[in-house]
Amino acid sequence: MRSKPNSMSLQSSWCYWASIAAILLCGGCRSRVEKDWETASIRGSVTVDGKPLEDGTIRFVPTGVTLGPKTTFEIHAGAFQADAEHGPSVGNHRIEIEYADDQQLAFDDEQALAELKGKRMKRGAYPILPAIYNTQSRLTATVEAEMEPLEFSLRSK
Repeated sequence: MRSKPNSMSLQSSWCYWASIAAILLCGGCRSRVEKDWETASIRGSVTVDGKPLEDGTIRFVPTGVTLGPKTTFEIHAGAFQADAEHGPSVGNHRIEIEYADDQQLAFDDEQALAELKGKRMKRGAYPILPAIYNTQSRLTATVEAEMEPLEFSLRSK
């Protein structure tokens, strides 16, 4: 007479094979995330009404088929730069440029601006950049592996 399989042994067997599968699958796991896109070093300048933008940020937002995350870099004395490891992905990007006022707030940070107003504090003396350079940016750039410095000449009005 044949005995019925023990449900305990079936569970043990299932756990055994699930453990083996997990070990095999994790054997292919990478200790470091590899990018599916190429990044490039960049450098450039930003002027407003012909004068260097003292402090601010420039953001590269991939568009179309360009892979990779958006990347943000600081602007100091009208200049920005990034090495290839931290640079934007190669391809087409929408560019957003913002500046920080005396309180180190981005121009389009409406919540922070409301808090300043509530505290009866005034904004800094930096020129106001139109939305076409930040929240509604029309600026674009194509990032290539080897490229010349980028130049952005903005107008405050």
